[in-house]
Amino acid sequence: MHAGNKIRLLVCSILLLAGIRYASAQTDDCANLVRKADSLFRIKKYEEACSFYLDAKKCKAHDDYATKQLEAIASVKGCENILEKKYADAMAAGGLYYAKNEWLKAKEHFEMALAIKNGDPFATAKLRTVQTILDGQNRSEMIEADSAFKKGHYEKAYKHYRAIVRSDKTDTASAAAMMLSDSAMRANDPQIDFICGSDYILKVPNVLFPNSERGYDTWLIRYDGPEIDSFQVYIFNRWGEVLFKSNDIHFAWDGKYKNNPVQTDTYVWQIVFRRKENETKKLVGKFNLIR
Repeated sequence: MHAGNKIRLLVCSILLLAGIRYASAQTDDCANLVRKADSLFRIKKYEEACSFYLDAKKCKAHDDYATKQLEAIASVKGCENILEKKYADAMAAGGLYYAKNEWLKAKEHFEMALAIKNGDPFATAKLRTVQTILDGQNRSEMIEADSAFKKGHYEKAYKHYRAIVRSDKTDTASAAAMMLSDSAMRANDPQIDFICGSDYILKVPNVLFPNSERGYDTWLIRYDGPEIDSFQVYIFNRWGEVLFKSNDIHFAWDGKYKNNPVQTDTYVWQIVFRRKENETKKLVGKFNLIR
C-alpha cells in the first residue's frame, strides 16, 4: 500500500473508533443514564439519581435536562448538601490522582467537579493544569508519530497515535482501534480510496476492470461505521447521464448500461446516505473503467 494511503487509513481508523464511541455515548448510553436517573428520582432516591444525572451531563444532548434535574434535587428539603458533597468528593479524588501523576483519572474527577459547579475557579484551574500536561504528552507523541511516518515506520507510528487515543478514550476503544488499524496496515491494495468521516470509513475502488482476471471486475464499496438508515448510489458518464443507481449498499455494478458494456473512460460516482439520528452525507468521486 502506498505510504499516503497507509497514513490516511490509519488516521481514519483511529477517528472512526473515536467517533463511533462518542456517537454511542450520545445515544444509547446517555439515554440509559437519564432513564435510570429519572427512575431513582421518582422514588425519591435523590443521591443515587444525582450520580446518574452527573454522568448524563457529559453527553451534550442531555446536559440541559440533567442540569435541570440536579437543580430540582438541590431544591428538595434535606437534599441541599448532596451536590456539595459530590463536589467535595470529586475534588478530593482528583487531587489524589493528581498527586500520583495519574492525569487521566485526575482530569475525569475535576471535570465531574465542574459539572456540579459550572465555572468553579478552583476546579477550572486544576483541570487547566492537568490538560496542559496531557497536551504536552500528546504533542510529544505526535512528533514521534509524524517522524516515524516520514521514515515509513508505520507500526512504530501507530504506537504513538494509539497513546494519543488513550489520552482521551478508554482502553477498550484503543484496543479496538489497534486491531482495526493493524488489519488496515496489512492491506496492500493501492486501488482503493479511503474516505474518512468523523465516525465512518468508506472504501471506494478507483478503477474497474470488467470481465477481467485482474480483480475489480465489478464496482462496489465497503462501509464501516454506524448503521445506515437510507442509501443511494449513482454512477454518471462524463455528460452527466445516469448509467446506474441503487438503494442497496451491497450493490455491485458490472460496467454495463442497458445491458451493454460502456466504453473505457472516467466515470463519476455519487453516494448519499443517512444514519439514524444523524445528518445526510453526500459524497462524490470518480474512477477509471478500463477494458
